[in-house]
Amino acid sequence: MKFIIYILIVLLSFSIHINAKEKTINELVDMIAGMNDTKMQYFFWVKDNNAYLASTKKDDVSLRVWYYTQSRKWQPIHNAGAFDGFSEAVKSFRDVAQNKNEETITFSSIIDGSLRGTALEKAKLIENTTINIGWYFWVQNGNAFLFKKINDNEIKIWYYTIPDKKWQPIHNAGAFDGYKKAPKTLESTSFNPLQGTLSTGNAIPINDSNEGIEPEIKTATYKLTFKATWNSSTHPKNFPSNPHFSPLIGGLHNDKTSIWKSGGISSLGMKSMAETGSVSSITRSMKSDKNINRIIKGSLLSPSPKQISLNFEVSSDYPYLSIVSMLAPSPDWFIGVNSLKLLDNENNWINDKTISLKLYDAGTDSGTLFNSSNIATNPQEAIKELTDKSNTDFEDGKPFVGEFILIKQ
Repeated sequence: MKFIIYILIVLLSFSIHINAKEKTINELVDMIAGMNDTKMQYFFWVKDNNAYLASTKKDDVSLRVWYYTQSRKWQPIHNAGAFDGFSEAVKSFRDVAQNKNEETITFSSIIDGSLRGTALEKAKLIENTTINIGWYFWVQNGNAFLFKKINDNEIKIWYYTIPDKKWQPIHNAGAFDGYKKAPKTLESTSFNPLQGTLSTGNAIPINDSNEGIEPEIKTATYKLTFKATWNSSTHPKNFPSNPHFSPLIGGLHNDKTSIWKSGGISSLGMKSMAETGSVSSITRSMKSDKNINRIIKGSLLSPSPKQISLNFEVSSDYPYLSIVSMLAPSPDWFIGVNSLKLLDNENNWINDKTISLKLYDAGTDSGTLFNSSNIATNPQEAIKELTDKSNTDFEDGKPFVGEFILIKQ
């Protein structure tokens, strides 16, 4: 839901000036209790971390569509007037069909010449696809509310708080954004997808306050499979004999630390791992970091291609996974993931995740061949995706050398 938060901060500028007075949950629920067929004004969805917003026009049939840009603005991409500094978008899809009963929107092909630049790029991501509407949003007397439908008889509702710009659970929603979970505070809720309207029953008063509390700690077990695909066919240039990967090493941590990151400087432990495959130094470093509560170790993978698997348990107070392995032989090249959060936007464990693995240069050795002699980089350089088309096949870390496959057990 974090990604949704940032999107909706900007979305609010579409239509309202929000009431900034702090309210209790009972006060907020009273505002929406007893609603009768309140029309939802906007709905939106997220596809591959790209956010889209749609709204029906006055005829309640034609759809307007916007894309959320990196500069936190909404760019019209279909049937929408000029907005946020962007020019209007004419009809860009040959057909946009909303199935209100199924809560889906189907986009046909793009009309040639109707879009260009980023608008065209982002429109292509939803071209010839059917998306599920995930979230509904409405404004009532200067106050903003968000709900998500779980099933025909259950929804979750949040309120947008000012000035901290957070989403506070107020009905049937788990602890989030520093706020405690909200029980069922409405006797009933009913959403009519055909009409796009929400109705609510009477409020159920609770003993509430605005004090935030930490979410309850929960755990999960994952199977991690490292599927190495690096071979002489995928990466033929100067391919070495004895291709392998050093033992996997990593940790589960909170958001106050990181083991490595692209653009950062390798620690001594990362340097040792990337240059020699040794995990002793990086293990000692992780053990001394109070923000890491569990160390993960895997076996040597040899030869490549091959795959290995391991299981680990993770807790919700340390939900980030970072893990690395040296590609060997090499000067200081490695694969890995950095701070992958295993909780989704609603604080639930993700079921599965596949990460295509790029190759990184640790910035500690200036060798250019897999079997280069040691050439210390002085001064040390930042970690970056490997690019060396002269001596290898790699450019911006690709072609990929394998996959990490995570499956919740």
